[in-house]
Amino acid sequence: MFRLVLTLGTFLILPLFKLNKYYFIILSVLLTLLDLTDNIFTVFTNQRLGNNRFYQVHDKIIDALSYIFVWYVFKLDNIFLYLVLYRLIGVYGYYYTDNKKIFTLFPDLFKEFLLINGIFKLNNYIPYIIVLIIKVIFEYKFH
Repeated sequence: MFRLVLTLGTFLILPLFKLNKYYFIILSVLLTLLDLTDNIFTVFTNQRLGNNRFYQVHDKIIDALSYIFVWYVFKLDNIFLYLVLYRLIGVYGYYYTDNKKIFTLFPDLFKEFLLINGIFKLNNYIPYIIVLIIKVIFEYKFH
């Protein structure tokens, strides 16, 4: 819950600054850093959050809520909303099957596509395909 509040606060303040053409890159980096805040609590509790099913489901839902909030506040293209909704299908599948491999079919691509969009724009599809392949391999290996 802490991460959700921190994320919402950060992205409510961020529009006050002029981000110009770099805002896709800044959004991607901030979302990644905010996602890592969960690891702060492992230092104090000596828990491995990655193996905890309760944590996994809630983490993925908080990711999705953060992404939807960013999509809405920064008026991003609808493709980003579709990426979140697609990932939520995978979260739903994981919740009911308890099989993390389902994330291989429903990878989290929001941050990566934001970064690519900030660098290449949406008219060059090759970087998106490369990232998709890498992300599927990553999801397979780590879930």
